[in-house]
Amino acid sequence: MSEEGLWRLPVAGGDAKLVLPEAGMYLYALAGRSIYYGHRDRKSIWVLRTDSGRKFEYVRFSNGTISLDRGTVLTVSGDERTIMYSQTEPQESDLMLVENFR
Repeated sequence: MSEEGLWRLPVAGGDAKLVLPEAGMYLYALAGRSIYYGHRDRKSIWVLRTDSGRKFEYVRFSNGTISLDRGTVLTVSGDERTIMYSQTEPQESDLMLVENFR
């Protein structure tokens, strides 16, 4: 399993199968008969209905609002009415050189 995405592995043994190649790493949650996942574009959450195989975009975030990356995790309530995610804001710092400081 060297390819990125969400994989399925039978409990009884057997070969792994790539289910969602477009799913971002760590960005998925199971709820009911659905898999909610952050798309690799990092700006949208998609749903795969496991009973029908239907995939659809659930929400797309506008540019500049959030980015589903760097430590983001995703969870969905059992009734599939609420999605929660954590977002890590970029941490920046400036390094300055002060010469002849007294």
